[in-house]
Amino acid sequence: MLIFQAMNNCYDDPLPFHEGSGLKHFRSFLLKRTNLLFIKKGFVLCFLCDRLVKKTKNVILGVKKMYSIELEISAPSAMWTRPDTGDAPVSYPAPTYAAAKGILESILWLQSVNVVPVRVEICKPLIFQNYTTNYGGPLRKSKSMNKGAGYQLLATVLIDVCYRIYADLYPQHQGQLSDKALTQVHRTTNSTHAYKDMFDRRLKRGQCFSIPCMGWKEFVPDYVGVLRDENKPCEDINLELPSMLHQTFSKGLNSEYSPTYRQNVKIVNGVLDYAE
Repeated sequence: MLIFQAMNNCYDDPLPFHEGSGLKHFRSFLLKRTNLLFIKKGFVLCFLCDRLVKKTKNVILGVKKMYSIELEISAPSAMWTRPDTGDAPVSYPAPTYAAAKGILESILWLQSVNVVPVRVEICKPLIFQNYTTNYGGPLRKSKSMNKGAGYQLLATVLIDVCYRIYADLYPQHQGQLSDKALTQVHRTTNSTHAYKDMFDRRLKRGQCFSIPCMGWKEFVPDYVGVLRDENKPCEDINLELPSMLHQTFSKGLNSEYSPTYRQNVKIVNGVLDYAE
């Protein structure tokens, strides 16, 4: 057993590591400080083992336990639009990062928690089908808009789809929160833990913040809920996408339109990882 000094205000220089530092670096830092132990105040007892060193690091860095959420969603049709396909849009084989985030936040949205999708599993074979709809949106010609006329939009959509979406939860920086959100944060000791409990409860009850959609609003799901045992990733789906839309509002809440893309995105054994 060793006695280590672990109080930040006992040292004049800042801690020489950050959240991404490894355990080896952190342990080395502690060992180098042993010559200062008995002339400082506020000693703590530590066992020099990986578990306790990791725990001590997390305390000093303010790192809390990681919480994750997951859901399964299926629908007769889905459209994850590829921007590079122009006026006859074609769907990606899986939801984009932004689409997955939107589906999760449609169940529960809190300003105090940042929902970060990490992966999606494709649980049914990919089936593309032609689709025609009447378009009356802002991309019409001005002449058509003045007449109140629309036109038929041709698209290639997915049919009979099922996905499993997984995400990690992170607390939002308090400087970005409204007064109402700050009040909510102060009412709980861990906003991400509270979010997970509320999310799981809503998912089991069939409640939602807004109706989830499968890309286009007209494509509503026929199931949104907990993971079902009978559905597994389709391991025969292995693709590489040269480019895939990641986010359209890259800085999150209240940010301006600024699309970001990922290159050479791989779907391996029916699983797409969103990690950059």
